[in-house]
Amino acid sequence: MAEPQSPRLPHGTSLAEDCPIILQECHVFDTTANSWTPLSNVDPSSEQPPHLAIHQDKLILVTWNVDAISPEPEARTSRIINHILNGQPAPHIIFLQEVTRRALQVIEQHPRIRTDWYLSHANANGDTWGGRFCGNVTLLSRSLFRRTHEEGDTARVADDCMATIQYPSKFGKAALGCDVFIPNFGGPPGHLVLLQLINVQLDPQRNIDYRRWQLAIASSFLRHEGRGLVAGDFNAMQPEDSEIIDDCGLVDGWTATHPGKEGFTWHTVHKPMVILVLCFTASPGSSTSTAFRKMSPKKTSKFSHLPLSTSGPLECALRGTPVLNHPYFNKGSAFTSPERQEFKLTGLVPPQIQTLEQQVERAYQQYSTRSDALAKNTFLSSMKEQNEVLFFKLLHDHLAEMFSVVYTPTEGEAIQNYSRIFRRPEGCFLNIHDVERVEHDLSLWGHEDEIDYIVVTDGEEILGIGDQGCGGILISIAKLVLATLCAGIHPNRVLPVVLDCGTDNEDLLNDPLYLGLRHKRVRGKEYDEFVDTFVHAARKLYPRAYLHFEDFGLPNARRLLEKYRPQIPCFNDDVQGTGCVTLAAIMAGLHVSNQKLGDLRMVVFGAGTAGVGIADQVRDAIATERKISKEEAAKQIWLIDRPGLLTTETELNPAQRGYAREKKEWEGEKGRDLESVVLKVKPNVLIGTSTKPGSFTEGVIRGMAEGTERPIVLPLSNPTRLHEAVPGDILKWTEGKALVATGSPFDPVKGPWGEDGQEITVEVAECNNSVVFPGIGLGAVLCRASKVTDKMLVAAVSGVAELSPALGDETAPLLPGVDVVRDVSVRVARKVVLAAVEEGVATEREIPTDEGELDEWIREQMWDPVYRPLKLVEREGASRLARGEMRVVGSIGARETRT
Repeated sequence: MAEPQSPRLPHGTSLAEDCPIILQECHVFDTTANSWTPLSNVDPSSEQPPHLAIHQDKLILVTWNVDAISPEPEARTSRIINHILNGQPAPHIIFLQEVTRRALQVIEQHPRIRTDWYLSHANANGDTWGGRFCGNVTLLSRSLFRRTHEEGDTARVADDCMATIQYPSKFGKAALGCDVFIPNFGGPPGHLVLLQLINVQLDPQRNIDYRRWQLAIASSFLRHEGRGLVAGDFNAMQPEDSEIIDDCGLVDGWTATHPGKEGFTWHTVHKPMVILVLCFTASPGSSTSTAFRKMSPKKTSKFSHLPLSTSGPLECALRGTPVLNHPYFNKGSAFTSPERQEFKLTGLVPPQIQTLEQQVERAYQQYSTRSDALAKNTFLSSMKEQNEVLFFKLLHDHLAEMFSVVYTPTEGEAIQNYSRIFRRPEGCFLNIHDVERVEHDLSLWGHEDEIDYIVVTDGEEILGIGDQGCGGILISIAKLVLATLCAGIHPNRVLPVVLDCGTDNEDLLNDPLYLGLRHKRVRGKEYDEFVDTFVHAARKLYPRAYLHFEDFGLPNARRLLEKYRPQIPCFNDDVQGTGCVTLAAIMAGLHVSNQKLGDLRMVVFGAGTAGVGIADQVRDAIATERKISKEEAAKQIWLIDRPGLLTTETELNPAQRGYAREKKEWEGEKGRDLESVVLKVKPNVLIGTSTKPGSFTEGVIRGMAEGTERPIVLPLSNPTRLHEAVPGDILKWTEGKALVATGSPFDPVKGPWGEDGQEITVEVAECNNSVVFPGIGLGAVLCRASKVTDKMLVAAVSGVAELSPALGDETAPLLPGVDVVRDVSVRVARKVVLAAVEEGVATEREIPTDEGELDEWIREQMWDPVYRPLKLVEREGASRLARGEMRVVGSIGARETRT
């Protein structure tokens, strides 16, 4: 391209007519088709009406360069989107620059983008930017803009509101124009005026002539319409750029709103995001002024008065070293100067005041030096004991990387080594020989309104590694970490519990360092009375708490759930959570392969707690779909365990009996092993919960593929070394046709399975309960459900399945990833709350019925890892939280203790 001449343009000179532009439609996610589609293809009446308005004549626009050339662009894009969507003030418009096709795919798959935003570009696998490596993307909030051609007071957007402006650029950059219509504030009622927004990325400062030309072209489009804004990545504005702004007839927003103060609307900051507040006047031809604002994590919701709201300052009655020693109040180097003085911290912390982001950067460097996964796990546990906000913020910012360290499979290794890596106790230890002390010991953890969520285990069947005795406390702790991380459950309002009944693990019994009861497990009546004492004490002391059973053995898990489920709000993650998330993956897989749930034929290899739980959830869904009995639906499911196929001749427990096959069905068959059953049954779904590695052999998988075009194969056993098969083998044996999800994380798989043997990359979903159980718990806690019903669980499954990335791209995962899990949890919680209200089991008053308001109500009560300002209060009359006594055993005085 020839060097452009530097334009010296009188105001009003038109360049727009001579600049190539490409008109394009805006896109919306069509839930019926499960894909992004042009607006013109969707009936406007099918969309939810906007529920926001332009408050105080202001429209909020966020602009951010996602930086395509940085490492891990997909993870970076996901974090940026989450940061923007969760920040305040909430944006109406988002400008993004340097978006690659892979980054666009991340944006397309984001649950909240799908439900709440219009998108300028879609179909990330196509030639999105005319052969260029990356481009600009604009998003418009569906909560504000209405699709209509009628006049009115509501902001609106036209179907074909977007246009790519191909101005001269040494680096192939372009601008993206967007037309929106807004109320003419101060003008006649019902009159809308056009506002043109241009999303730009200018060439660097060293290419000053290109910058001048690019701004001149952008401004010429604005002059055609009379009002608008140019925003985006200006590549570090320099003082000489003010001349270009004047030449082009533009007004810098900072200069206009901060007369006499040095600065620019667009400039380099620690985080490359700028929030613009567009302030409108009555005259259609007037210039649009802008003002720069920093993003604040502080919530400003109208629901900030709610008891669980985390808006506003945090009251603290501690001073000096006790503040630093309390993980909930400790900010380390991030205490502000006033806080250091007021709380007597000067001299106790280094003088440099740092941000939470800087602390996260340091913590991540420290984490990265740990030699192996277990060392990283113990590092994170130590951080949790020192600074809760930093711990959760570090996990939040590196969730995809750290998830397998803080949970499965590494947490399983930590549990196995609990007595050897033990440093200090955490959680409530109840043992079967002190039944009379159960209520007393539980009462020391707080008052009745201070505990929302309890996780309890007896340690008998942990993460596929079996009986771990009192080391099971770590699974209770890990589940609560996930509840906070994934769904914002307040970390100071939870209680991890282990019921120590002994252990049948000979390695533990022979270990001189083992910390639990050193005898075989107690079973039978004594065990039942112990569990019953705990459940009734927990219900008496914390009547509004949600009880989560975790990793109980098969003989007890289902029996206890069925006993207590009609009485209290309880949930068993192994029975119900695993079933819910697996059913969500199955439903997504069936949709991708154009199959119906009613036609499902499923083989489950491993008929333990998880396997039967999955079978039950799928059976119930089939019964609902086909309007048949559960007994009839169970005939579409085959269970295999150690003896082979479960038949009426097999010795079975009550949970398994409903799936036993009649002997006559298999008369004359050569065997009842997995491969024989697969060849006879010809299933379209194969589940592995056996913890038998390599059991999904090539013969099994190829045999299954002969009977179904797109086999759905889910090897779910944990940890990774116990998987029935690895995704690469399953895809190779099915020529890339299998739809796969696993119980632990696996890298994407490449293979020659595209058109004409083209190599493609298939992403493998982790079929992990964390995308469902935190949202179920959040919904139950917030609506104060008196019980957890089947309808609430079905609602949760639909919430996850609707967000499957594979619905828009068959090479994408069957389930949403952990990087968007908080958004998934909001969706799940919303559906759970609405189902609870419909079922009449929600006891909380004044729950919003509008879905937009309900989402806001939920988010306001989710705990976020941010440093809230500390407010000093006197100890006398302060709350237990302010006194640092929440979850501190022994902090309840003698007169307060319940016995």
